[in-house]
Amino acid sequence: MRTIVLALATLFITTVSFTTANSDKMSVAELKVYNTLYAAFENFDFDASCNITQFQITKVSKGKDPVFVTNKGGDFNGRTTSLIQTAKAGDKFIFDNIKTLCNGDIASRELSSLIIDVK
Repeated sequence: MRTIVLALATLFITTVSFTTANSDKMSVAELKVYNTLYAAFENFDFDASCNITQFQITKVSKGKDPVFVTNKGGDFNGRTTSLIQTAKAGDKFIFDNIKTLCNGDIASRELSSLIIDVK
């Protein structure tokens, strides 16, 4: 399995980007191998680690109602994995309400959404 890595652009964590494939588009086969959402600082001279505490994933398929799943932690739970396994070309997966707790933080921070278009 593979990890979706969210690159944290600043120490104050206001933005994320999909860095594993350098794209917001992904094939069905590629999407189905992921099992973790992970936040990481890039190009920092010190160890700054963060843990995803929860997120919501939404599947949007043409002509169907959106399907929402809430996931605690960064590892995909059974419902998240099952939802991703139903991916088809043309679907959109939205990871939002992404909350992370970084070392030294008292409260969690919310990251911006990550949108993946399935090709």
